Amino acid sequence: MFVIGKLPNRAEEASKASIEILYALLDRMKPGVPMDEIFETAITIAKKLSLGDQFLGLPSLKSKFIGHGVGLELVENPILSKGKKTLLKSGMVLAVEPKFIFENQFAAGIESVIHVTENGSDFLSYTENKIFFC
Repeated sequence: MFVIGKLPNRAEEASKASIEILYALLDRMKPGVPMDEIFETAITIAKKLSLGDQFLGLPSLKSKFIGHGVGLELVENPILSKGKKTLLKSGMVLAVEPKFIFENQFAAGIESVIHVTENGSDFLSYTENKIFFC
């Protein structure tokens, strides 16, 4: 996230929460882990951070996924979603996108591409996952 000037405290808090969730999911993503566990891990962390109501959309429009496959289409299978029992496999490349929506105020989030390896997972991007203040 790039910020020109001052970032409101609540927006900075939500941005940092997005990054915290992203790194927690990176640590959890490895072969054999069901995709819905990744989704539920993100939900649990957002609730612990007291941001569950804003996580993944407005209360009436919540997203049912936290990430998706990367390939020829913008969003393609596999989908890291609620109830998805498909197991992560080495070689999968997924865009993971924890985000918060504050109605009539702002949205805060991050999206990063993660490669599932034989022993865990790694970011594919060299850009640091942080808030850049200008």
